[in-house]
Formats: sequence, C-alpha cells, structure tokens
Amino acid sequence: MFGPIVLCLGLLLPPWCGANGEQCGCPPEFPNAEAEYTELANGFFVGYSCVEGYESTISELTLGCLEDGSWSTGNIVCSVPDCGQPPEVPNADISEGETSIGSTRIYTCQSDFYMWGEPNSITCLEDGSWSDTTIGCHLVINVALKRAASQSSTHETCEASNAVDGGKRDEYLYCSHTKEDDPAAWWMVNFGAEAVVIETRLANLDIFVGTDATHVAQCAHFDGPGGPSSIEMILCTAPVSGRFLRITGGGADCSSLSYKYPILTLCEVEVIGFFPTPIECDAQSFQCLTMLCIPISEQCNQVDECGDYSDEEGCPCAAGWFKCPDTFDCITGEWVCDGIIDCGSGADEEECGSSLYRNLKSDIL
Repeated sequence: MFGPIVLCLGLLLPPWCGANGEQCGCPPEFPNAEAEYTELANGFFVGYSCVEGYESTISELTLGCLEDGSWSTGNIVCSVPDCGQPPEVPNADISEGETSIGSTRIYTCQSDFYMWGEPNSITCLEDGSWSDTTIGCHLVINVALKRAASQSSTHETCEASNAVDGGKRDEYLYCSHTKEDDPAAWWMVNFGAEAVVIETRLANLDIFVGTDATHVAQCAHFDGPGGPSSIEMILCTAPVSGRFLRITGGGADCSSLSYKYPILTLCEVEVIGFFPTPIECDAQSFQCLTMLCIPISEQCNQVDECGDYSDEEGCPCAAGWFKCPDTFDCITGEWVCDGIIDCGSGADEEECGSSLYRNLKSDIL
C-alpha cells in the first residue's frame, strides 16, 4: 500500500516504489519537459518529452524506479528549436541574424555576379530546417564573345564574326556589314548553350532572344541616336533566357541615301549575361572565363583565343621575353625600356632601373 500523497512534478501522486517496495521518491525534473507516469508489473516508470515549442536531440526519455530505491539515470535537454547555420550559396553573402524558428536571412550576390532564382531569402521553419530557395549567383560575362555568328548577307569581307571577336575597333573592315540590297537585314549569334541576357550594347536596333533561330522574343528596342564609335548599353525589359540573340535594323529612313535599305553594321556586340547551367569542357579543352571551350593546344600560344586573354593568363614567357600584364602578350626584351610603349598599359616602360630590367637584359645577352 502506498504511503502519503506527495507533490511530484506538479502532480499529487504517491511516492514511487521499486519492485520490492523501496520508495524512490519523486523522479528528477528536467526544464521544459513534461512527464507521463506508467505502472507496470515490474515497477513504476516515468517518460519525459519536451513541451510544445521546445525540442531535443532525443524524442523522449524513460526512467524507472529501481529495486534499491533510486531512479535510473538519464538526461533530456529541451531547448528552443534552432536551424543552425543557413546553407551557403556560392558567390553570395548572407545577412547577419538569428537561427531560431521564424528567423529570416537574406542573400546578396557578390560583385560581378547576378542573382537568378527565387526567393532571395530563407526562413527557419518549425521543424528546425531552413526553407528552400532556388537562387544562384552567376558570373556576369559577355556570353557572345567568340561565339558562332551569322547574318542575312555579307558585304565584301565584313563577316558576322567580326562583331564578336573582342575587338573594339570601329574601322569599316573590322565590323560586320550586310549588303546594300538586303531588304531585311539581320545578324545573329549562337551562345552555344542557353544563356540569360541582361543587357546588350547597340544602337538603333531591335534585339531578340530565343531558344532557336526562329522562335525569339523581343528583349529591347533602341531608337538611338547612335553613330560611329558610340557605345550604347541597352537593358532588356526583363532578363530573358535563350540560346540565340538576333538583331534587326530599326527601320531607318534611307530615302536620302544612295542605297534603298538600311545596312546593318556592327563593330562589336557585347551581350551581358550568364549561363545558368555550367558548361563543361572535355579533357582535351581549356575553358575560358567566358565558358568558351578551346583546344588545349591553343592555350599559352601567345594568341588571345578566348577573347578575354584568360587562355594566356599565367603562361610563362621564354627567357629574354617580357609579359605584358594587361594583355598577357610576350614581347621581346629588346622592346623593354626602349622609349616606345609596346604594352597597352605602358608596363614595358616602367621600372627601367629595377632588378627586373637588369635580369631581363642579361637574359637577352
């Protein structure tokens, strides 16, 4: 028969006894945990679980009243649920904040990277996990550089590829150029994979982006004015994805000129965007910073095959030669400190009294 009624864990209960009648007294208390008592043939037991709003690394804890009058040992720690550190997104920073239930953290892409996907924030959910997000921070590049280009017609040697060769020259022969008798002039570039187009740099033109050569949607229209040597940056009404970008003339009035139809001349087309799905090159290729794949044999050949010099970066020059830090070109050491600037940055005419200059000259000799 039980002894006097006692207050145990907030309930009026008899003291618990072991199988041989030893009294165990009240079972231990655990913060933020509630107890449930059970009487079985082999003794008395108490089960603990966390109260609502708290959680533990174990689902529950059960203690029993032992024959020696003591409770079995164990511990349960009930705490406010926490999601832990939020997942990292490559090339993104995340705001400071709490990691408890209901907390929200915001991602921001680092410089030169563009956010694609949604949402840009995550929230700590009640089950202790962070909400999902599909965002990614993608490197913004010229997705048209050195890509395959075509046009409706070609005047003399002014090929479509001239407009994506990386040259910023506006001389006639270095530009793409359609024929004077072309009634519907167009120019198009194939990115080689689906790209997201953010902006382009053109004048007096319509810009379209699409999944193939014919199924395209208008990205933007630019009325101008535009002229020789001008660079116009045109934002798409919204970023649009596709594999092709097509440019058509904006319907210029040619009635006062000697030719009937507007001629489409493009000296350099820069398409600013990114590839949402990484492009992988095979083992025999080198991947440019613009994701272009070139034969590995063309790397470090002192020719800008990528269009951004990334294939020449880090390549050593032969003894007696000097590497220009801006273009990574190798020039003969005889041109260094000769009073003539051969590197675009003028680096070959700097530090002419340094040990670098003396060592270079000794290599030549």
